[in-house]
Amino acid sequence: MRTHMNINQIFGPDKLEELVLHISAMSEKDSHFASTKLNKLVWAADFKAFCQTGRTITGAPYQKEKYGPVPRAMPIVLRRLKKEGRLDLKPVKMGDKTGVRPVAKPGARVDSSAFSQQDLRVVDKVIAENFGKTGTAMSIDTHKRLAHKVAENGETIPFAAWLVSARHPTEHQKRHGQALAAKYATKS
Repeated sequence: MRTHMNINQIFGPDKLEELVLHISAMSEKDSHFASTKLNKLVWAADFKAFCQTGRTITGAPYQKEKYGPVPRAMPIVLRRLKKEGRLDLKPVKMGDKTGVRPVAKPGARVDSSAFSQQDLRVVDKVIAENFGKTGTAMSIDTHKRLAHKVAENGETIPFAAWLVSARHPTEHQKRHGQALAAKYATKS
């Protein structure tokens, strides 16, 4: 039996839409802002929130794409915001490539009620830390991560997988791990 699934059933009440609109409005003066950077900023905010709280801001599943993780519903969200008249998608020259720049329309109001104050602080900090950087510069971190290296394009990557590292632990980390193992070892 086939059922219709609403985008809100996938990841909550329009959080990704509102985050896209917020980031687009806040990045208006960033000459390097285009769709690739939008994806990077959304991922970075979700990742930072996940590391701090154990949950992402949007709840959106991410898939691997050539330039890094992308919320699976991003194309739907961009089309819907454009159709609602809240966002324009303008062609823009980015170096030797042509990209698409999401631009919040004047008067388009972001419904921030879906976000906690902590969520908004995380997002705004991510935007500020990456203002003026290119999407390519932001890709360096995600492309080094094991989750990006082992996943196939289009594959959904569980968010916790982004925490897995291929680097060797430091001596301090080894001692800490051994101490925890000894402390919590069960007696057989």
